[in-house]
Amino acid sequence: MKNEEMETTYTIPVGPIHPALKEPIRLDLKIDGEEIVDVDVIVGQVHRGIEWLGMNRNNPIQNIY
Repeated sequence: MKNEEMETTYTIPVGPIHPALKEPIRLDLKIDGEEIVDVDVIVGQVHRGIEWLGMNRNNPIQNIY
């Protein structure tokens, strides 16, 4: 057997974060030990809600307000 160190990365979800942002974001941090290797930023949670509201209204102009 070879004496190799196993590389293990962990994914830590952070969010959704909304402190005074126009739109909440969620971060998925991939870490290896104490070092951040990769970050996935997920945005668009507010957009989905507005789109759903617009599908249930009769008049398209109501989507603006």
